[in-house]
Amino acid sequence: MKYCPQCGVELNIQGRFCWQCGAPLPAADLTAIGIDPQGDLEQQITAGFFKVLKKNIEEEQDPEKWQAFSERVYDSGFRDFLQRRVGQVAAKIQSGQGGPSQSKLITELWENLSDHFVISFCPDLSQTVFPEKLLRYLEEDWKHVDLYRMAMDYLDLAAEPVPHYTDFLAMPVEKLKNAGKTFLKPDKGERIFLIVDLSILGSCQEGFAVTEKGLYWKAQLNRAHRVTFIGLNNLQKEREWITINGHFFNAGPSLNIKMLKLLKRIKRFLD
Repeated sequence: MKYCPQCGVELNIQGRFCWQCGAPLPAADLTAIGIDPQGDLEQQITAGFFKVLKKNIEEEQDPEKWQAFSERVYDSGFRDFLQRRVGQVAAKIQSGQGGPSQSKLITELWENLSDHFVISFCPDLSQTVFPEKLLRYLEEDWKHVDLYRMAMDYLDLAAEPVPHYTDFLAMPVEKLKNAGKTFLKPDKGERIFLIVDLSILGSCQEGFAVTEKGLYWKAQLNRAHRVTFIGLNNLQKEREWITINGHFFNAGPSLNIKMLKLLKRIKRFLD
């Protein structure tokens, strides 16, 4: 049974407008993500999940293991969790709920389910292993997020073989100066969370920094870039690197994926 989100009257599920108050119904919102509002919602949402999962596996893990990942959905307890969550969201949409963007409700479900599955059920299949503490950010409200802690949790720098600093009093002064000269130019009062040195000789003339506002970085033989979190637009995995709003970024295979994951989650929070 479906109800008008504006006046609450029971609706004909085939209609595009409320018969009582004339409010437009969110069918077009769903078709934009390939969902037919007149079709079987649970079946379509489930199919959409597998498409997103496959895309994420091919981007973040070993693409040749896709078959093993997909089989794990059915061989593990995740299948029941998947069906339950899909059923809950489908029922919410059919009843006319879901907020101003039902498509966002579904796309967020797809991404959250994909992350939950890979992190909780597939560490042995994963090329890039994400810690379970990332699960806390799947259902978190942005206004309650500790961005410093989130950046540290996603990047998991203790597991990376690169010099990194969060205590800038303990950071060699010359390195800090070099970072400031070449790529790290924050606004006045902007809090710096971390600096990673990616220079070959350990000078910190190349590297990246995460602040409360965004990401600063410089790769070897490239100019420096700054992208704010609210300005995140296009995030892509390329062959051995990633692009952030079209700009080249390369911190190594593992850190590239972790950075991509962090920025995508922040972007979803802010979209």
